[in-house]
Amino acid sequence: MSYVYGMRGTCKETPLTAAIRGELYPHSYSSIDWNAARNRCAKEDLYYPHPKVVYPLPCITYALSQLGQLHSDENDGMTVGARLATANE
Repeated sequence: MSYVYGMRGTCKETPLTAAIRGELYPHSYSSIDWNAARNRCAKEDLYYPHPKVVYPLPCITYALSQLGQLHSDENDGMTVGARLATANE
């Protein structure tokens, strides 16, 4: 499962996935703001309270990863990390 997540695996929406999303989410799946929903969870599910400084970090890292993907499209499909790794060899 972690491999599929790491590779950002996706599938086409089927009637089965639409039905599952309809059961799991009270609102339309396409209208969910995932960046805003990332830190919302039940009080019981928080193992420890998050400091306020932690909240912007996932948004910043996501924006940087998207920036890296933009640069990878411009540079022969290599990500920034891949270019650094080949430069150090």
